[in-house]
Amino acid sequence: MTRRAAASAAVIAGVLAALSGCGGHPSSKPAPPAVSASGSPIQFADVTAAAGIHFTHFTGADGRLLMPESVGSGGGFLDYDGDGWLDVYLVNSTSWPKHPSLGKTGALYRNLHDGTFQDVTRAAGLAVPMYGQGCAVGDFDADGRVDLLVTCLGPNHLFRNLGNGRFSDVTAASGLGGGGPWDWHTSAAWLDYDRDGQLDLFICRYIRWSPETDVECKAATGDRTYCGPMQYPEQPSLLYRNLGNGKFQDVSRSTGIASAPGKGLGVVPLDENGDGWVDLFVSNDLVANHLWRNEGGRKFHEVAQENGVAVADSAAARAGMGIDVADLRNADDVTFAIGNFAGEGLALFRRGPAGYADEARSSGLLPASLTSLTFGLAFLDADRDGWTDLFTYNGHVDPFAGKNGEAIRFRQAPQLFRNQKGAFTDVSAQAGAPFLELQVGRGCAWGDFDNDGRPDLLLCENAGPARLLRNATSDTHHWLGVRLRGKPGNRDGYGAEVRLTVDGVTQRRWIHSGSSYLSANDTRALFGLGDASRADRLEVRWPSGRHSEATAPALDRYLEVAEP
Repeated sequence: MTRRAAASAAVIAGVLAALSGCGGHPSSKPAPPAVSASGSPIQFADVTAAAGIHFTHFTGADGRLLMPESVGSGGGFLDYDGDGWLDVYLVNSTSWPKHPSLGKTGALYRNLHDGTFQDVTRAAGLAVPMYGQGCAVGDFDADGRVDLLVTCLGPNHLFRNLGNGRFSDVTAASGLGGGGPWDWHTSAAWLDYDRDGQLDLFICRYIRWSPETDVECKAATGDRTYCGPMQYPEQPSLLYRNLGNGKFQDVSRSTGIASAPGKGLGVVPLDENGDGWVDLFVSNDLVANHLWRNEGGRKFHEVAQENGVAVADSAAARAGMGIDVADLRNADDVTFAIGNFAGEGLALFRRGPAGYADEARSSGLLPASLTSLTFGLAFLDADRDGWTDLFTYNGHVDPFAGKNGEAIRFRQAPQLFRNQKGAFTDVSAQAGAPFLELQVGRGCAWGDFDNDGRPDLLLCENAGPARLLRNATSDTHHWLGVRLRGKPGNRDGYGAEVRLTVDGVTQRRWIHSGSSYLSANDTRALFGLGDASRADRLEVRWPSGRHSEATAPALDRYLEVAEP
């Protein structure tokens, strides 16, 4: 039995006792949320079919149960045609070598501004077969058009936006196509780590794996199942410096990034310590997480252990997957959420004077997430009340989980946790039909695809259909969206911090690539004002050190703020 299967089996009895009381047998229905609330104002509706999105993820499965089949894939929002409306890209895999190709590729859907989308994959030049994992969005060549990176098992693919509705695969010319045929890349993020005005690229790598080294593992039922990561060696992540001429240089060793191998699945870049240089927090699978502190754009120093984010409160590494960051209490602090394995619960690392502490239990997240295996997650203010909520996308990796009626199951429901000034309430059961549907959740992203000021969701199910969830919450709260226009080289202002002060309370949003799991979020900052009818002040702290500020900004619209 794998360590993961053993961990699931070990916690089942305790979880059942907590959910069902002593004795008896578990219900055949999904376990109810550990915390509930009636009358939640938050509602989401599945509009996938009405929007014209018809996409099913393909794993290449041929009966051998090869490990990469179990962990993909992602997708994201991007405005590829620059019309101010978010389009959708969905990552796909392909057949294994020596097996018939089914012509599976990723898909690009153009937003038609009326709630519907058009499949433009072939017209855009993106019908390229690859064993895709995730994606990252950024204007790497500073031409004002957003480009697309797709991470893969094997060489990654960089697609340059030509501006005429088409992309060109510039992987070979860029220098990003290195690595062996089984080099396993997962989440990625664009960032300007050296502040030279050019977007650099960080790519998580997972484990050293190949079909020849694939280990045969058994589920608790005795059947063969997918293995966990402990059977394979870790890999160092990759950092590429943008040379400004369409080419990238691998600086993983010279910057120190290669000095600490891991099993990276999620990454979020931000200036974590406020010194003006963007840092990196990487969630690793069953080995210690990495917090890479940027030392003046020359070196990175790994400081997770001394800052309290390397491992869980139990002093054991968890199965870190998706990751995101927010200021949950509007108190000028930094809090990271990390998705973990079933039986481990979510992590919620909040920074304090002595470093970070895991507040998942005290905030109410831990008991509500114990039966979930969380891959994708996203912070978003779903009801625009001025407090950042948390969405998690869940699904097991063992197809036999729950076959005997256990509480921890293969297909799992998404969860939505409403933030009530730092304490979370699970409102999933009241948030609409999509939260009652059992799925094999992997990547997810948030984005306001209909520009109504409410954050919507894109869900990427493993070996299942992609879903577009429209935020149908009927609140009357005012809102403000902010789109940054940075100096050429970093047009989207990655690394900037946007602050909105309302009635003396300041909310913060970090503009960055990466976060969640294998996916790309809306790069605009979106604020809810709750019961307030005006905002006091909007401030942008640019990665260059410049500041922009406006008093009493106009509400209920997207404002474009240019770097001074």
